Amino acid sequence: MIKSIFTIAFLMFSTLVSAQDNKLNNENNQKGKTDYVLKAKLGFSTLEIENFNTINGSFSEVDFVFSSKLSRKFKIDYGFGFAEFNGNTIDNNVLLPLKNTYYRIPVNVLYSSDFSSNTSIVTGIGLYGSYLAKSDIPFHFSGNNIGVNFGISFQTGLKIKVNESMDFGIMLEGQTDFNKVKHKDFDIKQKLKNTSLVSLNFVYKI
Repeated sequence: MIKSIFTIAFLMFSTLVSAQDNKLNNENNQKGKTDYVLKAKLGFSTLEIENFNTINGSFSEVDFVFSSKLSRKFKIDYGFGFAEFNGNTIDNNVLLPLKNTYYRIPVNVLYSSDFSSNTSIVTGIGLYGSYLAKSDIPFHFSGNNIGVNFGISFQTGLKIKVNESMDFGIMLEGQTDFNKVKHKDFDIKQKLKNTSLVSLNFVYKI
């Protein structure tokens, strides 16, 4: 899944670069107030499973969002994403892989402050809805369409102007779920907390 996520990110980035090159010949092209952003994220998280265990693992996510101006300094971005948690658990002294797959709807409010002519410092806070599409906990639980929960995120980093049609951002992001998600037929409750990510953002100006 991680390889697939970054393959998608690379293909989307290549497409955006190609589209941007086709517009460079028209420097007077009027830019709108909404940008398209591809965010490729990678880091670590902790999966808390009630009455079972707390598991540390890797976390990867790709978001496809629109970023709309609220004012000169503030933007709101919103869209959808795919995420995956991978960890390991031990059963009878055997190391077993654990994997969760999520669909996400993020909404973030971002504040931008100019650092130089081509660089801005960006900070933000956001909310997300998270749908646990698949969960595989060896010898304890395996199922699809588990349920929905919600969480909060905090972000800070830099956005760099590449040219008139594209910006690049690198952000640090923290996430945590508000509540535990539970399958209706199983007494397994779980949530992600202390998620720490590095996000590479490719911003295409529509």
